[in-house]
Amino acid sequence: ECSTDLDIVNEWLLGGYLEVLEAAEKAKEEAARAAAAAEASAAAASSAASNRKYDGSREVGGDGFCVTHIGSRRDFVRDSSAHTSACGGGAKMIYCESVGHGSSIWEKYRCSKCDYVATYDTCRYINTDTAARGRTRARKQPETNNKIVKSAREAGVNLSKARELFTGAGIVMPAYRNMLEQESKIREVIESLSEERLEQNRREHCAAARRVPDYHGDIVWRDSKGELRSTCRGAACMDGGGLTRAYNHRYKGNQAAFIVISLVTNMPIGIVWTNNSCGKCIRAL
Repeated sequence: ECSTDLDIVNEWLLGGYLEVLEAAEKAKEEAARAAAAAEASAAAASSAASNRKYDGSREVGGDGFCVTHIGSRRDFVRDSSAHTSACGGGAKMIYCESVGHGSSIWEKYRCSKCDYVATYDTCRYINTDTAARGRTRARKQPETNNKIVKSAREAGVNLSKARELFTGAGIVMPAYRNMLEQESKIREVIESLSEERLEQNRREHCAAARRVPDYHGDIVWRDSKGELRSTCRGAACMDGGGLTRAYNHRYKGNQAAFIVISLVTNMPIGIVWTNNSCGKCIRAL
């Protein structure tokens, strides 16, 4: 009987010992899985951070103000409200994070009952047809970036002053370098449109001048290759201005502009401007 009792005790002890070993192995496996998950999460966060750094994104924290597209906000509230109503059971959207890109901010929200994630963008992203100077292709930008720079140019406001105004009021603004790139796009478009419009004005001037009753005909001449050319005769007026007065038809000022206007169509047919000074030096003075 004593031997039987000892066998029972030994079995019980051995069984308990095996259970302890199994529990330890399970705990070790769970710890390894948790460590692997933490490492993967850290790698994903590092990759996301590097990607945000590459595309100009940044983490947004604290309080402040931003320019918001009313339609985007309305759509986000409608969609998130529809989801929480469909999910039921007191579901609500929980704030996760905010990331900024220029003057745009996008916020991520997660449903408290399921894995649904909603993202709110303060503005839309647009891609212009014109690339900034020094770049081969245009990239997507927040629409507010483009509108701020465009409005500043139309109102004659310096970009640095416009940025100081917004940042002084606590409104999120794009980097000054980004604003300069946007301004170079607008300048490229204006210059190309100006050239196209001037060419159209010259064609209209020639056609209108040749319709004048007492028109004396074109001026015929030969170019350097000996080819015969003709130039329309047309009445025009010229004027110009600059920072200093010109003497003996010589101009030595830093900046000047010259314009030719057709007296037949009353439209400009020639514009010339010069600038032989450094913009950085002028701003420093």
